[in-house]
Amino acid sequence: MSDWSQGYPTDSAYIDAIQVEITPWRWAQAMHFGGLRCPDPGKPFRFLELGCGSAMTLIALAAAYPWAEFTGYDFMPEHIVMANRLIDEIGLTNIEVREGSFAEMAADPPAEKYDFAAAHGVWAWVPPDVREEIVDVLGTWMAPGSVAYFGYNAAAGWCSAAPIRKIFRSAPLARSADARYGAARAATQAWVDMVGDGYPQMRLLWNKLSEAPDHFLAHEIASSFGTGQWMEDLGRPLERAKMAFAGPAVLVEHMDALYLDAAEMDFLKKAVEGGWAETARDLLLRRTFRNDLFHRGAMRMPGPAMVAAMRDLKVVAWDEALDMGTHPSVGDQLKRGLPDDVLAGLKQVAGDGGRTFGDCMAALDVDTPQAFQAVMTAYVSGALLDLRPEAQRQAAQDGCDGFNAAMLRRLKARKPMPGFVSPAWGGPIQFGVKAHRAVVAGEAEDSFGLKDRLATLGITV
Repeated sequence: MSDWSQGYPTDSAYIDAIQVEITPWRWAQAMHFGGLRCPDPGKPFRFLELGCGSAMTLIALAAAYPWAEFTGYDFMPEHIVMANRLIDEIGLTNIEVREGSFAEMAADPPAEKYDFAAAHGVWAWVPPDVREEIVDVLGTWMAPGSVAYFGYNAAAGWCSAAPIRKIFRSAPLARSADARYGAARAATQAWVDMVGDGYPQMRLLWNKLSEAPDHFLAHEIASSFGTGQWMEDLGRPLERAKMAFAGPAVLVEHMDALYLDAAEMDFLKKAVEGGWAETARDLLLRRTFRNDLFHRGAMRMPGPAMVAAMRDLKVVAWDEALDMGTHPSVGDQLKRGLPDDVLAGLKQVAGDGGRTFGDCMAALDVDTPQAFQAVMTAYVSGALLDLRPEAQRQAAQDGCDGFNAAMLRRLKARKPMPGFVSPAWGGPIQFGVKAHRAVVAGEAEDSFGLKDRLATLGITV
């Protein structure tokens, strides 16, 4: 491992991935639902990504927000080369990707500060001194009222991985790149086979990790400092950058009653009263990953203003069966929802466009708080999809078409295709297996509505 790596694996590029949780449009809804104001993603803004990798997500966002400026930093030259190749291929002019460390960034703050920042898969994989450098960057690069996103491994779900991490960091590496972690894989499998029944969570985790390629495992569990984190492990250091926890970026995680039973809700209530709510949520959900928003002096948003902002959202009927990533959630952990007839009625009102969140509320014969709760439940669980104003969609169409055409060329060349970007929704999408196979096969007509859904998202394949 090279001297400049600071304990991070630099002998192979990270996976060329797209992160659906990173979208300013949906962050604004999450901030509002949490009672905080957010920079308007429909107006010019500046967006910074720390540790952008090959910048796949950042490039998708630059295509979807042509009125904004995007900057990405990564310290691996290979990532920068990959990113600039795709930027040139699409022809985007509102994005710049630079090579540099967080220490170099902290020493050279910009003249104009940033409104949004993202750091996905960074904090929990770098040494403590590098985390301090990240705090330095946020303290000097981010504007008052700005919002920063962190995606990181959660300690509650990764505590069972400690033996696996130790094996991968101890077992000898093979010289052959194709079998780099052969010894570690064999040792881990033998360990799990022996003791896995006593550690069911570890067995489940290894069953998933064992299918991953070596270059993913190198970054995920073999890196020197990779570990799970509690929210406070991130929140306390960020206080030095004048940043405070805003809430989850994933909307459904604002509605505890949807995925916790009565006993769990009672446990959480006591944790809220005791001041350790996020730890309790992680334990109850056995979270393996957190997607959190932090703010730098965001103003509180009164309840009526929050409801008014949500009322104005344009919505369409939606169905998450294809798993396009438009509604990141706790998935099969959801324990509650709306009655089928109420859900069907709301979807009928929303139809295929032209209606609002408020229209759906008005269609329910209940008081305003109940109506808001019902429509919010339909919205966060995937029965309704929020769309940006038509002017924003039109402004983003050409850039998104360029990005999506580049992804289709990857498919035709049999290269990995991380996902598309939607001009209508303002964020990237990442297909589930069924939809991905349909796109690869070039199916124009299908039994599960893929073509219509892509059209709703403003995507042509």
